[in-house]
Amino acid sequence: MTDAGRNRMLTVAVCIWAGAVFLGILALARYSNTAGAQPHFSAQEAGGRDRFRLVMFVHPRCPCSRASVEELSRLMGASGGKIRGELYVFHPDSESDEWSDTWIRQHADLIPNVDVITDRNAAVARSYSASTSGQVMLYDAAGDLLFSGGITAARGHEGDNRGRSAVVELVSGADAEELIEAPVFGCPLFDDQLTGRFDD
Repeated sequence: MTDAGRNRMLTVAVCIWAGAVFLGILALARYSNTAGAQPHFSAQEAGGRDRFRLVMFVHPRCPCSRASVEELSRLMGASGGKIRGELYVFHPDSESDEWSDTWIRQHADLIPNVDVITDRNAAVARSYSASTSGQVMLYDAAGDLLFSGGITAARGHEGDNRGRSAVVELVSGADAEELIEAPVFGCPLFDDQLTGRFDD
């Protein structure tokens, strides 16, 4: 083969490689910015509390939900003790007790004013029609639903975002004339095939 032929083949190979890299980056960007399904729910929950009530659902092996737990920690810190949180961790009955003991659960246990609860076979999540890990719902003291959505800007991304800001504003006294919603970026909540474990 001549030098010119080798150069042409090298050029073609580089173009193919560059195209594959570009398509991979596009696919990753699309995945990172694709939200999960929003739940269909009753707008009224049992009230009688003197604080806001925040309910969150996570899959313990969803890599995206590490950012959701970090954002929840920031949100609770910014709430001035006005929120009582409940974080439900999915756990299939077919798995051992250790299955859901991941970074996500361990770090959620450290967040003040948040009760971390094992949700066997996602019974509680299903009752709220939650289907995406990272789903958050905020209720006022009367039991009215004020916010439904996620508290990250994209899958696995920490930092300022519409969902967390909305919850902080509501807790700070902002008027809620209608339900505020934000996209939820996370893995399917009921998928017990997610095998990643995060122990660092």
